[in-house]
Amino acid sequence: QKNFYSTKINIQTIPENKTIKPWELTGWTDAEGSFIIKIGKRPDFLLGWRVELAFEIELHNKDEQVLNEIRKYFGDIGSIVKKKTKLVCHFRVTSLNQKLTKIIPHFNTFPLVTQKKSWLWIMEKSCLNNRKRRTFNKNWSSYYY
Repeated sequence: QKNFYSTKINIQTIPENKTIKPWELTGWTDAEGSFIIKIGKRPDFLLGWRVELAFEIELHNKDEQVLNEIRKYFGDIGSIVKKKTKLVCHFRVTSLNQKLTKIIPHFNTFPLVTQKKSWLWIMEKSCLNNRKRRTFNKNWSSYYY
């Protein structure tokens, strides 16, 4: 099989009948993935802070099909968003349950080989801790994961 390289945006990176394999997904994550922990001030939260945990893969718009295959592999979880200011799109999962039941188990079975393995460990511990202690808002009427 020959590989063709081009800078044209309309090139397909995955043939229509091909699905992404588990080790390919791990490779994409090692190369282009992120385990994000955002901490922000939120006065409506009991402690005044919000912690958001996310898994994300960001690629050039021409590779959106790859992100669709990754999303399909995980069972259509998360979202794919195109950024208008840049020529990039990203697959992002923020749901605590989806990270604990889909994302983290995948990488425990098909482990990362770069430094991102450490970030995955931090993400996993943070998700487990977040599941134990949910952050309630001041009204106690809802909670955030």
